Amino acid sequence: MAGCSDDSADDPSFADGNGTATDDDGTATDIASLADTDQGGDADSIDVDQLDVGDCFNEPPEIAGLADGNVRTVEQIDCPQEHDSEVYYIGVLGEGVYPGDQAVEDLVVAACIDQFAAFVGASYETSNLEISYLYPGETSWEEQDRGFVCSVFDLNGNPLQGSMNNSGY
Repeated sequence: MAGCSDDSADDPSFADGNGTATDDDGTATDIASLADTDQGGDADSIDVDQLDVGDCFNEPPEIAGLADGNVRTVEQIDCPQEHDSEVYYIGVLGEGVYPGDQAVEDLVVAACIDQFAAFVGASYETSNLEISYLYPGETSWEEQDRGFVCSVFDLNGNPLQGSMNNSGY
């Protein structure tokens, strides 16, 4: 999970539809299962469903090279330590029939951008931060998963240190 772009759901690896994350080059990735990785330090593996607003984490190093594109855990990091991303919003999508990957991504992106300034203290357009998001794919949607997670990371790929809440960064 990290950077995103509005065209990131075009990757055909979403066929299993377990959920989606975006990696540093904006490629979307399904969320399902990724073996825990040990990055040492103050990191603890946490299921993406257990993330809360204000949680800081490192993206699994394997995300860009996953054959099946599935991610279930991230390495939670104490925010004062260097980290890749910070959760700034958690939302829930509406009920109904799965509207498709692009429609879900469009809803999530709009919500993430809408909530960005309230957390960061700067507009999305002027910030040095970029958004990333996790959202349910078709399979997890059918299992009643409607939750999504918005996070921020440094636009230039530099590690974050401390919380980005009201940072104006």
